[in-house]
Amino acid sequence: VEKQNEYLTEFIEKINSVTKTKAVPIPSLPNHVTFDIISKDITDLKAVPYGISKGELEVLKMNFETYLGTIVSANKIENTTNFVRSLIKVLSNIKGMGIIVVDGHENLLPDKGIVSNYYNDKFEEVFDAIDGFIDKQLEGPAPKDPNVVIVFNGIYKILSKLSGTSKLDSIIEKIKKYEKICVVLVEDGTKLKNYSYDTWYKNIFSQNDGLWIGKGMADQS
Repeated sequence: VEKQNEYLTEFIEKINSVTKTKAVPIPSLPNHVTFDIISKDITDLKAVPYGISKGELEVLKMNFETYLGTIVSANKIENTTNFVRSLIKVLSNIKGMGIIVVDGHENLLPDKGIVSNYYNDKFEEVFDAIDGFIDKQLEGPAPKDPNVVIVFNGIYKILSKLSGTSKLDSIIEKIKKYEKICVVLVEDGTKLKNYSYDTWYKNIFSQNDGLWIGKGMADQS
């Protein structure tokens, strides 16, 4: 047996010394999709990386410019937290991109170096400020491409602390007119159904377009 092992070892070494062609490594799905894996694919809102496909093992990308509003949902909103944190980090790495986070669940709290405009209280004032900000954008020349993303995390809780939806109606209506600001709406699937007939929702959102986190909806991400 020892002689056979020695022979095989010598044979393999000999083959390796004369053979330049080596087998291509078989790609495998990583246990965790890290920022380093997808960072090189971050360019603009037309192709925002958000995961890796199980079949082809390729970086999945979504065009956030196709619709002004993008929904991120799950059976429970808690299941979206890690994904939304990662999405904010990805968006913050797009050159010239401004990000506003309105956090109804107070569970995102990104690094100040990533997002300086983070709000988890005084929503009446925050909505007034966002509305005023959009007014100023409407007064000047519009940029070629969208350069601001607003993330509403837990819209149900946010609206519960507002005196109605008039301020949200105004913001969404102006965003629709301006066409250079994108909105990410985060909420669980059940609560989202409550808004399907609301004017602000129908203006830029559709339950048929967005990202579903976890099991269900064909387990798409």
